[in-house]
Amino acid sequence: MAKTGFITALKSEAKCLSGSLSDDHMIAVAGIGASAAERSARNLIASGCERLISFGLAGALSPDFKAGDVVLADRVVDPSGAAIGAPPADWVEAVAGRLGELANGPALHTGGVVSAAEIITSPVEKTALHTATGCLAVEMEAAGVARAAQATGVAFLCVKAISDTADQNLPVNLSGVINPDGTVRPGALLGGLVTRPGDIVRFIALSRGSKAAHASLRRVGAFL
Repeated sequence: MAKTGFITALKSEAKCLSGSLSDDHMIAVAGIGASAAERSARNLIASGCERLISFGLAGALSPDFKAGDVVLADRVVDPSGAAIGAPPADWVEAVAGRLGELANGPALHTGGVVSAAEIITSPVEKTALHTATGCLAVEMEAAGVARAAQATGVAFLCVKAISDTADQNLPVNLSGVINPDGTVRPGALLGGLVTRPGDIVRFIALSRGSKAAHASLRRVGAFL
């Protein structure tokens, strides 16, 4: 069986795969962003992986999605809508079939995913991306995985769980309180909340959405 490599941005995403994978799988925690994801993807390929999966959290662009929904990408694009790569249709179909049969599984959607260069924090930005690209969700790493896969002739898949809805404002200073590895900078977080107390409610909402998304990742991880 072909060895499969999973690329996540965060340790918490990787933990959702713990105990659910066989020996023919490898996991790399890349950190945030497409460049970090591409480096990790190439390292997995060099270690013998013949298939790659970009796995983790995403923000909804479709107004119909709720936190915890799962998006299976049939294409990955940049913010202009230009195609970066497309997973093999037969692999997408096979995974969609397995996930669709899960009893009490999360809602599953198949469509485009856009990889942004920065965190998309406002409903206005999400609506603009949805209109420009027609994509269902936005994240920051799948483009790197897709580029590594295309450059080496390796198949890739993109599976994301929704942590924030299309109408949800994220904390204004979210990018300023997160390190490249996804860990939170406590001092920056507290300082930001002092100057922007309205972000407290937004952080609470994001925490709830992330909890639902992680639960969905744990549910689907073994069936990829």
